[in-house]
Amino acid sequence: MTIINDYDTRSMLSLEIGRYTNIPLAMYYRLTSSPKTFLFCDKEYRYFFHPYNKTWANERIIEIPLILNLINQYNPHEILEVGNVLSHYVKASHTIVDKYERRKGILNQDVVDLDHNQKYIFIFSVSTVEHIGWDETPRESGKHRTAIKKMMWLLKPGGQLLVTIPIGYNLDLDRDLFSGTLVGKVDYFLRTSGCVWRTASKDEIVNVKYGSPYKAANALAILSYVCP
Repeated sequence: MTIINDYDTRSMLSLEIGRYTNIPLAMYYRLTSSPKTFLFCDKEYRYFFHPYNKTWANERIIEIPLILNLINQYNPHEILEVGNVLSHYVKASHTIVDKYERRKGILNQDVVDLDHNQKYIFIFSVSTVEHIGWDETPRESGKHRTAIKKMMWLLKPGGQLLVTIPIGYNLDLDRDLFSGTLVGKVDYFLRTSGCVWRTASKDEIVNVKYGSPYKAANALAILSYVCP
């Protein structure tokens, strides 16, 4: 079976040990002895280890490989990212919209206010939708639905949307996922140890808590949609 994003995990970890001496040696050995890959839709992906945000300790370890597999298939001028995440890990030349993060090249605008006239072949959002409305003042319950609908509207015919959502953070969003309210296909991942994930059914993750027993997400939803 071909491994997607076949980078050398052990070499990356060795580099990180040299640069970040606060990583305990016991943690290094645990990471290097853990499984190096995970499965999604019959494809094998390598876990993504990176010192920024310590990806081995959260959902980035599987989110980034899934996105990298898709982003390389499209012209960057036809890609939109909602929430600036990927540029912290790889060089990014696609369009990025982020309402709050002030950095060169980022469009500081609310996704729900984006111009309808610009269309994209691939739109993705990494652990961002759960914050929309939920972490704003005043809280706007259900704004995530408006944001997801806007992303769908911004797709060209045949264009693809991929949104990753940590379970247990935004309870309104969780209810929409579990009830089937949101348009699109939903797949789930369950975290079975600190840095090991596997695909799971909705019933397996419906009561999973955010931040317990492991830091950050303990279950993740992958919402995908293809524009007719």
